[in-house]
Amino acid sequence: MQKATAADVLALALTATSHMQNRQSSLKRLLNVVRLSLIAVLLFGMKVTFAGSQLVENLADGRVGKFAFKSVDRKTGPLVLTSGKYQFTDVAVGDLILPDGVGPFPAMVIAHGSGGINKRDYDWAEYFRAKGIASLIVDSYLERGIGDTLTDQGQLTYVASTADQLVALKVLATHPKIDAKRIGIIGFSRGASAALGTAFEKWRARLAGDARFAIHLSFYGGCGWMADTWTGAPLYQFIGDSDDLNQPVSVCEAQFKKMQAAGVPTSLYVFKGARHGFDNFTVTKDYYLGRAVAFYKCSYIWNVESLTVTSPADSTIPKPGNEIGNVIKDCISHGPTLGPNYKATSDAKAIIDKILANTLLLKS
Repeated sequence: MQKATAADVLALALTATSHMQNRQSSLKRLLNVVRLSLIAVLLFGMKVTFAGSQLVENLADGRVGKFAFKSVDRKTGPLVLTSGKYQFTDVAVGDLILPDGVGPFPAMVIAHGSGGINKRDYDWAEYFRAKGIASLIVDSYLERGIGDTLTDQGQLTYVASTADQLVALKVLATHPKIDAKRIGIIGFSRGASAALGTAFEKWRARLAGDARFAIHLSFYGGCGWMADTWTGAPLYQFIGDSDDLNQPVSVCEAQFKKMQAAGVPTSLYVFKGARHGFDNFTVTKDYYLGRAVAFYKCSYIWNVESLTVTSPADSTIPKPGNEIGNVIKDCISHGPTLGPNYKATSDAKAIIDKILANTLLLKS
């Protein structure tokens, strides 16, 4: 009988944990993986993180499943990231899923929303797997001890969430079964803002080295981010006209025009009657999140390079120092209604089918 390696034991343990993931609270999941990680450390002396994933710098060994990687401090802001003064003090977790076949495969990085990893993220991974595309699901919360950020978005900056995806891109590009030239990103809500932010060239150059995303897919993300420099990769935004969590469609349309003027190859798709989270079938009907933070009353566009805040009409918003926090605190509200929409999801996937056929599924 072949002797099991440390990686074999940990992989089996983490696989078992992942099956329980959608049915347990964040605390119970954390206790389970802590127990498993202690076993791995005691028996094999493995270098694992607090929550049980092996910490890696690259994927040259061809591993699949869960692993951890260093990322930036959870409070990292735009000026710190742009200037390169950030520190790798935190850890994020990736879960790599490969399709059948030999490879090298195209891949999609999947960035979760404010509620953390859920069934939606793995549903999309299965959608990509069926097309011969690998998926790397990035968990920005587990190792930072965050359950969700629904009621407190300040636990983790949107900049740090974006940084997680860029570091994940750099790590994923080293995998022998991944085509580094055909890696895209899809994000949802908070993760959609990260999918947008990964298209900012200065941030990409800081964190991803030579790697860059081939496409960016943003599902119901905030439309308030802008930059002066972009990677040039196509960016597609999918939003619902009944979304009362994020900024109104008018702000998204203004941002869309600004990106076009900056030469960004971008498309904006608005789905009638669709709410925030319209592709999330973890639930079967609309539901009200009374304490969740909402930005529907916020009509601003924030340039993360110049740090200027403007209205959709381009007039500068007169706030002390043009600090985004001063703008948000005046417009933030609570209590959005979320819900699934089968038609909007089907229509969005039909669009993405065509996008993939002309991008990631074209061999480099």
